[in-house]
Amino acid sequence: MTDQDNTPITGQVPDAGDEREGASATHQPWGGADPAPTVAQALSLVFGFIGLQVLFGLTLGFFASHGGGGLDVGQLTLIGGGGTAVIILLYAWTAFNRGGPAFMRAVGWKPSHYSFWMTLYYAAGIYLGLRVVTALYAWAFLGEDLAGFAERAAAETFGHGFNLQVLGLWLFIAGIGPMAEEIVFRGYLQTALKARYGTWIAVTVASAVFASVHFSLTLWPIYFLLGLSFGILYHLTGSLRASMALHIFNNALALSVQAMAAN
Repeated sequence: MTDQDNTPITGQVPDAGDEREGASATHQPWGGADPAPTVAQALSLVFGFIGLQVLFGLTLGFFASHGGGGLDVGQLTLIGGGGTAVIILLYAWTAFNRGGPAFMRAVGWKPSHYSFWMTLYYAAGIYLGLRVVTALYAWAFLGEDLAGFAERAAAETFGHGFNLQVLGLWLFIAGIGPMAEEIVFRGYLQTALKARYGTWIAVTVASAVFASVHFSLTLWPIYFLLGLSFGILYHLTGSLRASMALHIFNNALALSVQAMAAN
């Protein structure tokens, strides 16, 4: 690369998308030259995520208390959590379209730095380590109720046999839910924190916030460890798709265990 072309040396070959995004800052979702979200913008999305869950919860509670019929835990989880996930995904789709390829890459929507098999190797190693630690935690609290809101919802839903609610719960917990959470907590929050405070502060804080929004004090350490696993994989691979895949796998595995226990 010569001095005359004035192209910064980044270790990666720029593509046509980079040139298009650099040509006009008005195409960025935040209206600035840097396509990556700031800490304030990422926190706004986190508070939006929490606010939607609270809003759905209050609305459903009001509806149920005014002649709307009783809603069980599974229905509350499906409507409230699923509605939140859909809105977050629609927001992300809009931001991705406005920001274009540069913004999508900035929040990790790109292939892994590594080959498929190396990425799988990292994911498997991280996940196995996670399962060992969480098993030790569960053993230490043997006899305690370790079921969170989602776990109770799954147990109650699977207890009624297969129906549309079961299908919807699978779609939410092992589909759109993990996708929305990875966009919020890894794609936006961890990315923004890393740019300002460094990798490990970003991974730790994003994981702590991720654990806190699940609203379970007893399960907080497990959710925190899950967040660390997804965050470390995202950091290693640079790919939000990798952390999404691991998150979906974890939730699908947990749902499968719940379904087998119910049957």
